[in-house]
Amino acid sequence: MNPITFLVVEDDDVDMMSIERAFKDIGIVNPVKRAIDGAEAMEIITAAADDEGSKSEFVILLDLNMPRMNGLEFLDAYYSQAEIPKTSVFVLTTSDTDDDIIDAHKHNISGYLLKSDLLESLREAILGLERKWMLVA
Repeated sequence: MNPITFLVVEDDDVDMMSIERAFKDIGIVNPVKRAIDGAEAMEIITAAADDEGSKSEFVILLDLNMPRMNGLEFLDAYYSQAEIPKTSVFVLTTSDTDDDIIDAHKHNISGYLLKSDLLESLREAILGLERKWMLVA
């Protein structure tokens, strides 16, 4: 069984470094792939789904505000693709506006994490995933 890969959809290099540092602090050693926008993330996910031998599974950390294809547009595209296996998607953003939170949750996300509290937010998200996987297994 391949380890789960974290697909971080983030256009800001400084935020990406903060995410990598938080993973290290938490002790996450899973592979991490980065996409700089929703369009690139869709390409990565589609390629993995098309690769019969890959068996790649992703947990997606998704920024909302990105060029080309933003986070909400990504969620629309992702959930409209029936042939792509669905996984846990966490929105990881600076936006705490009610509209963004409501719009994101309309897409059945696993969590809404604020970058201002990155380490604790990621810790809670990972703990939630561990509990979910223990129940499923």
